[in-house]
Amino acid sequence: MKFITLLTIPLFPAFLSAQQILVIKNVAVIDVKSSKVNKHQTVVMTGNKITSIGTTIKSPKNATVVNATGKFLIPGLWDMHAHALLDSTYVWVFPLLIANGVTGIRDMGNNLYFSQINQIRRDILQGKMLGPRLGATTAKILDGIKVGQSAVSGASLTSNSTAIQT
Repeated sequence: MKFITLLTIPLFPAFLSAQQILVIKNVAVIDVKSSKVNKHQTVVMTGNKITSIGTTIKSPKNATVVNATGKFLIPGLWDMHAHALLDSTYVWVFPLLIANGVTGIRDMGNNLYFSQINQIRRDILQGKMLGPRLGATTAKILDGIKVGQSAVSGASLTSNSTAIQT
């Protein structure tokens, strides 16, 4: 069995200031649009943005250079159904997500207040906390309507599949 080593770049951008430059040399870039592997690429990141990719790119002065020979670079992955913000789960889940290339999540249910979620989001964006980008979040798990609850004005749910007029 052949193992492919991926370069976990998401660790770097969260802690790069807007002026810091990271250069990844000799990496194989996976182009998901063309399904091609572009070998021997140099990728330059300024802050948390990729500013250039190519085979003839020169490393800027005072850049941090990573030799990525034998490594692959892929776009960040998204977890589209996470519960990473439940209680304080994010403290140990966020580093695991980043280490596995998940750079964004959509959290589908937690018990935090939106003010807490927004503070976590700010901490990640400011580099105070390692974590993925937070897309859509909900403060409560949305499980549908329970038996006996009002579904709409004038209706109630009498079974898991039937709503009747009252």
